[in-house]
Amino acid sequence: IWSNSIFLNQNLRMKLNVLFVFAMVFIQAQTYKFDYFLKYVTSDDRTNSERTLQFFVDSKGSGNELLFTKTEKETLVTLLVLDESVKHNFKITNTNFPIKSNSFIYVDSQKLSGLKNEDKRRFFKSEILLENNEKDVFKIKEFKSDKYNKLRAEAIVEMIPFESNLSVYALVYLFDYQNIYKKIKFDKSYIMKSGEIKFQFPGYGEITSKIKLINMEKQSTEVVLDKSKIKYKKNFAY
Repeated sequence: IWSNSIFLNQNLRMKLNVLFVFAMVFIQAQTYKFDYFLKYVTSDDRTNSERTLQFFVDSKGSGNELLFTKTEKETLVTLLVLDESVKHNFKITNTNFPIKSNSFIYVDSQKLSGLKNEDKRRFFKSEILLENNEKDVFKIKEFKSDKYNKLRAEAIVEMIPFESNLSVYALVYLFDYQNIYKKIKFDKSYIMKSGEIKFQFPGYGEITSKIKLINMEKQSTEVVLDKSKIKYKKNFAY
């Protein structure tokens, strides 16, 4: 009888230990979900070159982004988590849709330490120029101070009404400002079709930069990040 009791107790302890391990993994794991894949092309008249932007976004409004960057040897992936001002870097083993979560291999992380200071010096105003069923056109101005009397940049953007608000993602690259969602709000849900911005570049003069939507797909993926394994590189002043 005693031997059976000891065996049952040992068996129970083993099961509890397994449950504890699974619980700890669950607690320490953070899942980031994405449901749209966007592809844009950017260009400017200073370099006369094009850059392709490919990224997953979350239509639920988190503002998080999963950016794909191709190099000569591999494709690197950056997970931008806006509410934490951090980016997590990954390698990827498969880029064919659908992309499964186990395709992302964690590398390291960086804190976007410069974002809060940047928020204090970025000032915007927007106005609608054209509104119809097919597209809405906006003029967005950025100013050098909160007095709004000295212009830093001016953009014309075409927005397409959409079921979810994906407008902010292309604006980030047009104005080179990750937290632009804090400064510009629209009354409708949009996705940006195209945009053109003019600004002064030191030592060169006025530059015109453009961005255009090439492809949009309803594609889902998720990244599971084990918080216990996060390792930060030297602070990155975004």
